[in-house]
Amino acid sequence: MMKSKISFFSCHHQGILKHVSKVSLKVNLIPCVEKKLVIFDMDETLIHCVDDIETQDPDVILEIDFPDEETVYAGINIRPYIMECLEEARKHFQVIVFTASHQVYADAILDYIDPNNEYIEHRLYRQHCYLTSEGYYVKDLRIFGDRDLKDVVIIDNSVYSFAFQIDNGIPIIPFYNDKADEEMLHLVYYLNCLAGVDDVREQNRQAFELFKLSSGDNLEGGDQEQDEEEDLVDLQEPEDPYSLDVKAELTPSQHYYKNTQHEIIQEESKEFSQHDQ
Repeated sequence: MMKSKISFFSCHHQGILKHVSKVSLKVNLIPCVEKKLVIFDMDETLIHCVDDIETQDPDVILEIDFPDEETVYAGINIRPYIMECLEEARKHFQVIVFTASHQVYADAILDYIDPNNEYIEHRLYRQHCYLTSEGYYVKDLRIFGDRDLKDVVIIDNSVYSFAFQIDNGIPIIPFYNDKADEEMLHLVYYLNCLAGVDDVREQNRQAFELFKLSSGDNLEGGDQEQDEEEDLVDLQEPEDPYSLDVKAELTPSQHYYKNTQHEIIQEESKEFSQHDQ
């Protein structure tokens, strides 16, 4: 299953790149020379919208008024430690959210998370994505015309979402309802590491090796035995076939950083690995 997913990703990734030589939409952010740019996905990265608010006991129920439609009540689970992560991230980065969701829905959620716009400086939505011929949305980072891509990083549970700039991406395990989730804590240390590098793509390339997905190569450990795979946490199968299940495809997040040269990441990885056992 893993090899077929990688092969599909590789072929489709190369195909769409041939047809997208430039981005037609540009976004100019408030200039911030001393800070890099960090982009957070929303759904399954920061939050999860439950299917049934009556039976799934969400963290919060938000009223969303879609134009020319009836009011919708959305049950939202909020990923643990997102405020701590956003607080740390903004010390070294411009922080924005880039979601493939509709703006009305996204704004209702982000207004709840950050009502005073203290942490998230800018928001991008579905209309800012590139729509593929199959009907999927890709976040083309060239939309930030005033920023060098060596200073731009995106955090997303769907690798396909940043397929055009694979080395700018930080994959994260999809979030649904795990109250013990600590991915945001792991992410804090890695972002602090990236803040001091000259090119985030070089560090990401070493840490995640996602370029092997687009080239069709196997990731290290891709042929691991079934008993090793059973040690991974079971995750819901994504409805989106392009949304690669990062934890199942790669390794647990505390081992993502195995190739980093930064001691603090290595120490924290060991600490969390021991905690999880």
